[in-house]
Amino acid sequence: MLGNLDTVLGDTGGRIRLAAGLVVALWLGVAWAHWSPTNRPEAAAGPPTYELRLLVAEGQPSPAGGMFDRFHVASQPIVTPLNRKGQTAFFATLIRSGAEEGVFRHEPDGRIDKIAAAGDSAPGGGTLSSFAKHPIVAMNDKGTVAFTAAVAGGKAVEGVFVHTAGRLKAIALTGTAAPGIANGTFADFEVPALDDNDNVVFLANVRRGREAVEGIFLSRGGELRKVLAAGDPAPGGGTFAAFGIPSINSAGTIAFTAVVEKGNVLGGIYLHQNGEARLLVGAGDKAPDDSTIAKFSERIALNESGTVAFNAILKYGTAPAAVLRVDGGSTGFVARIGEAAPEGGKFGYLGLWPAIADNGAITFIASLEGEAPGIAIFQSDGGQVRRIVAQGDALPGGQKLASFGLYPVVSASPDGQVAFATTPTSTGPGRDAIYAYLPVKRR
Repeated sequence: MLGNLDTVLGDTGGRIRLAAGLVVALWLGVAWAHWSPTNRPEAAAGPPTYELRLLVAEGQPSPAGGMFDRFHVASQPIVTPLNRKGQTAFFATLIRSGAEEGVFRHEPDGRIDKIAAAGDSAPGGGTLSSFAKHPIVAMNDKGTVAFTAAVAGGKAVEGVFVHTAGRLKAIALTGTAAPGIANGTFADFEVPALDDNDNVVFLANVRRGREAVEGIFLSRGGELRKVLAAGDPAPGGGTFAAFGIPSINSAGTIAFTAVVEKGNVLGGIYLHQNGEARLLVGAGDKAPDDSTIAKFSERIALNESGTVAFNAILKYGTAPAAVLRVDGGSTGFVARIGEAAPEGGKFGYLGLWPAIADNGAITFIASLEGEAPGIAIFQSDGGQVRRIVAQGDALPGGQKLASFGLYPVVSASPDGQVAFATTPTSTGPGRDAIYAYLPVKRR
């Protein structure tokens, strides 16, 4: 849909560009290890104590009628954002229901609320028809949920929507004017992000005559405006050519990856604040081990203090790829391919979408090689990396964790709580479910 970012950016969301064969080999070619959480070293003593908790699983009743079936779409990452309240938002398909799919929110008391489902009235006309093109939702600490959905029977065929205070409203619709781009109309959208003030930022494809351009747009206080678009000047020279999925924090900072044409750098990670963009990390910059940062994942993580976490491909160094963080202008490693992982094995592949908490803790998913092969979720806090859960670990209810899916992704709340989805393996073991790693409830 959107421009080719292969020059300096990796894959993301609905635009998976990493060769499928490579991904399958990395994720499915590893052996499973049956680790038991009861045999694993505990984290440093002191409250709170955490536990794995099942949030929702296939076969459970759905508030939209029928039962939950799957929480994933083939070849799409499964993102399950959660907040400080313990709410978790997710996409699901349904069976035995009048709606085939929808967006839902799990509450701390176990209740599941419907946010929107296929067949619901769409603000602006028509009905919501599908969420599967972009089954990735965003949620903030207020419980506001933002998502992209297809529309049937209206003037628009797709839109960006927000559910807040029990009401659904449209942020942008296809066919409407794209602000800041002369004679431009919205053609389609990527997944949105939002801050705790309910400001929404998203990437869109804009049609202008016979040509199409990408743009990042921001909805603030009900007003929609352009942040940047292809063809706009880039810091340091040249013009922006293509963008990755943007992130936003409540300070008004928007972080994004971009490709630049005819500039001093080919692109990199940029921050936009107070109407100006600046380069944070550029293609060709040096990593802490003096290797060269060659490519970036399209989706990056941003917290409230402005710290950024990202996955990068490296050249001329000790590791081919790494998860890095940039804090106050200083770049540091979180994990590198080939490094020893906690509790055995070495990092063999690092997930492309790290998550970052407000205290700087970075959560990521990785495959392991060597003495303890498999796939696991890790969290780096204060420079110490610990393993949270891995393939083969016992799950609530007695099952073992069989698979995180083809494109594993982990979500983390601003205070570092973790949510993830599981799927059956190609041979059948496991089930579709969403789990969270949460503080043990006081009794």
